[in-house]
Amino acid sequence: MSPEALLAGLFLYLGLLFLLARLGEERGGRLFQSPWTYTLSLGVYATAWTFFGSAGWAATSGPLFLTIYLGPTLALALWPLLHLRLLRLARAHRLTSWADFLYLRYGRDPLLGAEAAGFLVLGLLPYLALQLKAIAQAFLFLSGEARPLGDVALYTALLLAFFTVLFGTRRLDPTERHRGLVLAVAFEGGVKLFAMLALGLYALLGHGAEPFREAVRRGLDPLLLPPQGLEGHLAWTGLTFLALLAFLFLPRQFHVAVVENTDERHLALASWAFPLYLLLLNLPILPLALLGRLHHPEVPPDLYVLAVAREGGAALAFLAAAPHARAFELTDTDGKRHRLADYRGRAVVINFWATWCTPCIREIPE
Repeated sequence: MSPEALLAGLFLYLGLLFLLARLGEERGGRLFQSPWTYTLSLGVYATAWTFFGSAGWAATSGPLFLTIYLGPTLALALWPLLHLRLLRLARAHRLTSWADFLYLRYGRDPLLGAEAAGFLVLGLLPYLALQLKAIAQAFLFLSGEARPLGDVALYTALLLAFFTVLFGTRRLDPTERHRGLVLAVAFEGGVKLFAMLALGLYALLGHGAEPFREAVRRGLDPLLLPPQGLEGHLAWTGLTFLALLAFLFLPRQFHVAVVENTDERHLALASWAFPLYLLLLNLPILPLALLGRLHHPEVPPDLYVLAVAREGGAALAFLAAAPHARAFELTDTDGKRHRLADYRGRAVVINFWATWCTPCIREIPE
């Protein structure tokens, strides 16, 4: 895909989020109070790492990536009981963060609250940097390493900062709910799920069970099994516990789950609907990881999802946009690289053959 088209698509998508947030601020009362909006807004837990890191980790460590999502599922099993107490406490004392909670719980010491807030900020800086790096890497990968406006991460950070100021921090009351921001986050959570399921459907219809059979044939079957032995069990348990803590204590989770909650009854739906959301989000991860490892060994594991998306002729994993045929590229037997855009206006017939393609082997056995 050309960098200009990709950048335009990115700005259009961000513009759609701005428009949705604006409409939510003005007319989104009923949608904001929906339990499904609340549940989808919890999808802020699934960051860019869901698309990039999950598949990359699955391609090297197998099902261990599931621990990142088992933790929240376990936390939500007790959510209607434990979270209800936190929700009522936050409303009674106008809490907006875990720093406020520690300040209230331990003697109302201003120094303790300030230290907790400082640690949260320091801990979030590298985390946010990783998210921006993932966006920049995705853009460079899909655009063929082209940089039409220099640093993509910088412009993305400025746009997100502007969005936050416009719909999140323009009012002085931190306990006031932000309908537009929550609706935009919930919509984005739905887009993430749609994009991942679309890629999973492509993998299923285009390749079926072939990636699993090929993985077993190449001796990659350990990637299909959970970790074995004491070290594997400790890793599984420890990572699940860390993910549980992350879901409970990440500042963004506290904000959408506590500050933006409008009705205690929403917890009952979220306690089973959000684990279902995480399950659907992760169903395609392992097939996509195997496809990336088998078909694109030259690509870094964290970019396997994008590589498979580009293989299918789509940039859906980046911004859930429509496929762009001119992004299609291939290398011929002489090592020469061809782009479909170079043949614009002419009919092109392409005959593929690959070792992993069962119909190809039937057509040309040797």
